[in-house]
Amino acid sequence: MSITSANLSTLPFIGSCDSTRTQMAAKQMSQALTHPNCEIPYTISEEYRNVTNTSDLGILIAKDDGHVYFNNSDIIIVYYKNLKDIVVRNIPIYKNTSGMFSSKLRFSLPQDSNFKKGDVIFSYDNFRNGVPSFGYNVMTGYFNFFGFNHEDSLVFSESFNEKAKMHFRESVYVPIYEYTVLQPLFQNDEDSLHYFPNLGQTLDKEGLICSQIKPNTNSINMSVKDLKNKMMIFFNNLTVSDLININRNENLSQFSTEEYKSKIEHGKVTGIKIYRLNKDVKLIDSSLQTCLDQLFKNYCNDYIINNYSELEIIFGDNFAKQITKNNLLYTNDPKTTNSNMTKNAVYLLEFEIVKEDHSRVGDKFCNRYAGKGVTSLILPDELRPIAVDSKMPLDCIFNSFGVFSRMNISQIIEGVVSKEVMRSEQKIINDEQKVCEVLESLNKGVIKNFNSDSYYNDVSDLIKKMRTDESLKNRFINEVKENGLYVEAPAFSEINNKGLLNNIKNIRETVLIKKECLQYLKDKLKVDFPFDMKDIYINNIFCAPIYTMKLHKLAVEIITSRDLGKCKFITKQPLKGRANHGGMRLGQMEQEGIVGHGCTRVLKELLTVKSDCEEEKREMLSQLIENGGYNISDAVFKGGTKRVVNTLMEFLKD
Repeated sequence: MSITSANLSTLPFIGSCDSTRTQMAAKQMSQALTHPNCEIPYTISEEYRNVTNTSDLGILIAKDDGHVYFNNSDIIIVYYKNLKDIVVRNIPIYKNTSGMFSSKLRFSLPQDSNFKKGDVIFSYDNFRNGVPSFGYNVMTGYFNFFGFNHEDSLVFSESFNEKAKMHFRESVYVPIYEYTVLQPLFQNDEDSLHYFPNLGQTLDKEGLICSQIKPNTNSINMSVKDLKNKMMIFFNNLTVSDLININRNENLSQFSTEEYKSKIEHGKVTGIKIYRLNKDVKLIDSSLQTCLDQLFKNYCNDYIINNYSELEIIFGDNFAKQITKNNLLYTNDPKTTNSNMTKNAVYLLEFEIVKEDHSRVGDKFCNRYAGKGVTSLILPDELRPIAVDSKMPLDCIFNSFGVFSRMNISQIIEGVVSKEVMRSEQKIINDEQKVCEVLESLNKGVIKNFNSDSYYNDVSDLIKKMRTDESLKNRFINEVKENGLYVEAPAFSEINNKGLLNNIKNIRETVLIKKECLQYLKDKLKVDFPFDMKDIYINNIFCAPIYTMKLHKLAVEIITSRDLGKCKFITKQPLKGRANHGGMRLGQMEQEGIVGHGCTRVLKELLTVKSDCEEEKREMLSQLIENGGYNISDAVFKGGTKRVVNTLMEFLKD
């Protein structure tokens, strides 16, 4: 059913969404950051199994009855009985998805367990019980909120930002050469100095893993033998104090340190692997040699040899060697390690660094229909507006004009259906004995209006069976408690909107904004509100749970700024990219977020004197040098075009 992407197989009501927005939705769904907190949508497309069945990395669905012969939380080996087929999959706890973002293993069948065709063998956090789960059901209100949700700005609650988390993961490789001398920078359990961080230890902000001492030399092609001799001379006259304070000792200025760091701030060491690339070479540092030998021995005995022995018992020697070689031993993969790094190396250490982080102001979110924006304000939970009829606080406030300007009416239909599903879920959890009556009401009031007779009949049959089968009823209730209740809606089929509206109550609600919230916003905006500071009730506001995804466009990764630096020759605009010490890319959403906070003069400054207004930039520098402050001139804003436009106009005149 999906037209442009398999991702769209999870989207209901696509027929009510603008085609351009639908294509954008396919792209942004692939950018969603997942976490074990992710939930199944209250409303999902009836075609979602296209994603489940075609995904080979995030989930594995059994093609036949079978048995799990091996599972060490890194490799799983299953056997399909009738197909006579063996399947081997890597299932690390954390698996990279995009850049340093990662997905966490949610579930895997234990070793020696049996399974049936269609069972979930393993799944990561982007699937929940075989159903795609890449976002959160967020109670959303559609109204203007004092400018904080202007255009592409979004207002979220404190609890939602804590819930919408993501994992960072990075592998850092440290080569050890014959001449390597490391500084002991860490403390172990006995409070003695150690070369490397321990497993489970959290790194500091710098992400330092180890520091290697190297001779200062202008000869890039210096041989290993010469490096070894130079380090031997240095090492014979070395003390522990010299090792620790190598950068402060003027007598050791001919040597310097090379640091191996993780890009993840305050990350935790979740894995340490060591590979011996040359067993015939001994290091000049005997204590480092002892440390690495013990580390390698422990790693081999506890991980490689134990797993190999278990595989050999199950599958025999040849297959065990093949699995061990392909999955447990080091392979020189140019995608992960540098060939120059491993050349002449005696050992290679691999550190896995993982960090879990929550959302912040400036992070990007969107619903399933490309209604996207950046977080402009995070409201404390006690100050959230409340949907009075539902008695639920709002975790998201969306600009109501954004629905019509983007022509993605599908989110409104999703909200109408999801609200009734949410109510049904709450009724089932509160009174388990009424599960059949609640499903009957949901089936006749909502599902019947999907104009899908087969799905309506399937739900009716389920209700009949649960009335007589107590075990089936209990399994269904437990499933609702664990994973939530959801319905499968059509993507393109025409639905009976009038029937939906007639059967669902309280679509529009009264929203309460507390006076404490008004005082909080007043203090934040630093303006006086032209009304009394008391509770405000706003009528006829659409409030519903909307499935919201967190995207990998994070504020900490995108936003950067500068005052001075290199500029392009023609346009006189700052260079792009952090590596070039470039300026900040101020996109439309970022501009709207700044406007939402009322910081218009900051925006003008970023677009003028910190961009390509050369004369005013010189004036700014003069004022800063003479007075220590700067007053931006109103003349900057009254006229003039960008430098690139002026250059083009002059070219056309000639």
